[in-house]
Amino acid sequence: MTPTWLKLGFLAAMAAGLSAAGEKITLREGFPFVDVMVNGQGPFHMLLDTGATSSILSPKAAERAGVVPDQRSIMVTFSGEKVVPESSRNVIQVGQVREPGLPIVIMEVPRVRALDSRADGVIAQTFLERVPFLLDYRHKTLWLGAEATQEAARLSRSVRAIREVNRTLLPVTFEPGGRVWNLQLDSGATNVVVNCAGECPAASNTAPQGRLLTHTGEQTVTLGTMRHVSVGDHSIPPVEAVLTEASPERGLEDGVVPARWFEAFYVNGQTVRFDPAR
Repeated sequence: MTPTWLKLGFLAAMAAGLSAAGEKITLREGFPFVDVMVNGQGPFHMLLDTGATSSILSPKAAERAGVVPDQRSIMVTFSGEKVVPESSRNVIQVGQVREPGLPIVIMEVPRVRALDSRADGVIAQTFLERVPFLLDYRHKTLWLGAEATQEAARLSRSVRAIREVNRTLLPVTFEPGGRVWNLQLDSGATNVVVNCAGECPAASNTAPQGRLLTHTGEQTVTLGTMRHVSVGDHSIPPVEAVLTEASPERGLEDGVVPARWFEAFYVNGQTVRFDPAR
């Protein structure tokens, strides 16, 4: 039986003009892109990156959207730090969900444009943390707000996440009874990344010749195969992992888990529901 509050919330969303069909996304090499309005301008074609803390617009798109830098911030990634211009108060809208007062970093996004030449930037956790959302890779759809919660009832698995500012961290183990690594759920990642700083979980076929690419640069990393991976109580087939010397003391989490491990996933605070990828 559907709780009364959920029924009322869904009806309110429908009354506000939300469509149960959700917002269509496009996938480029497994990365999701969605159309976004910024300050009433657009649409802008943006990478939906649940692992990014800051939304980004290219300088050209920022000028079109009236995004004016009024401060500077430090962007921290696995490959280093970079001081970037930022606009502190903007309105970001996806479908009928409109959120004011959001910061946007202004910088070129060559790695995003390499995926999709139409890309204008990245929409990140500063927007996504304000509403429940469900990203469905199979049906190429993004649901937000009450309709995301409605759709989430069909997902078969659940796990309790750690919720930090701009981060959703999932409990992941790499060996039975081993350490729990809190990895950020990241739709902008292709591989699991573990920041282990010399205390890495056991991996086979290791090779110190991989490259980790981020918005701030790249670094050489070690690649290895993890054969006993679990998210909560759900087992994942063997995967190639990226092992870095980065440390959480730099303000980073234990690493990232690629959202493409899941066919669909829903995030609402500490609640994460998902269907495993087929």
